[in-house]
Amino acid sequence: MDGPDLAKAERLVRCLGNAADEGDAADDPSEARRTDAADRPLRRLGARRPGLPRVVQGDHDRRGSRLGDLSDSRRRPQIGWFTWFQDHPTPSNFIEPLLTCGAFVPRSPDNLNVAEFCDRRIDAQVRRADALQLRDPAAAGELWSRIDHELVDRAPWVPLYNPRTVTALGARVGNYKYHPFWNVLLDQLWVR
Repeated sequence: MDGPDLAKAERLVRCLGNAADEGDAADDPSEARRTDAADRPLRRLGARRPGLPRVVQGDHDRRGSRLGDLSDSRRRPQIGWFTWFQDHPTPSNFIEPLLTCGAFVPRSPDNLNVAEFCDRRIDAQVRRADALQLRDPAAAGELWSRIDHELVDRAPWVPLYNPRTVTALGARVGNYKYHPFWNVLLDQLWVR
């Protein structure tokens, strides 16, 4: 893929027509800002309300995760907010539970594959990368990288932002260690 095809994007946005509703009202001001952030690029391509896709805000489900209407394919969500914090910072912890055929549970509020993405060829590569992980981590890493590039080219998700962590330390603090999941490892710090 050489880059974005703006002409195709504009054609697709024109096809939105009036098929979508106004979207769910956001009670939370931060959700209203995210809804606006999702609408803004579509408006630049020519979409107007009510033609903009229905933005699903979601509700807390019984497990406390914020999926709601977004996870249930019966609701036919077009755009929504989905946040994933990995259990461990590995490619498999993003790709397997979120973007494989087996992860898609149709007509279920427990579905994590909110993109409803399924590609059997990519699934086969995922299984191969998993099998390589212990005996040849370098080869597994290369394969995970290829899988990632294929997923980016297919664009099942359009990320709006990636969270960042800022740590401020005083001059008396030593032995600062950063962990990609836990952030500051407090038990490693010392203070003079």
